[in-house]
Amino acid sequence: MALSETELMLATSRPGLHAQVYCILQIGYFKASMHFFRFDWSEVEDDRAFVSSRYFIGDIFERKSITNHEHYTQHGRIAELLRYRLWTSYFLPQIVRQAESIVLRDDFAGFCVRRVARMA
Repeated sequence: MALSETELMLATSRPGLHAQVYCILQIGYFKASMHFFRFDWSEVEDDRAFVSSRYFIGDIFERKSITNHEHYTQHGRIAELLRYRLWTSYFLPQIVRQAESIVLRDDFAGFCVRRVARMA
């Protein structure tokens, strides 16, 4: 997992080694999947060990939990750094217009939308 200089600067600006490692993992996972994940350290042990051996040689890692505040702060900063816009309700009218346009053009899409709407 190679980081750019700005990505590494973001990660190392986080408070504490555990938050820095978490940030590097979030950057890597986001770049690979365009999704953010909430994870327990036991779920990412191999990745955590790799990050520690590459970026924090000799530092002792403690499995401290990440606060919700830190988790969501990292989301925002990573998204901003990678020029990605996180979902907000601001996008809802645009999505509704797009869905209406698709339904008008494709009857099967309309069928799918009606089925999903019934399940909600």
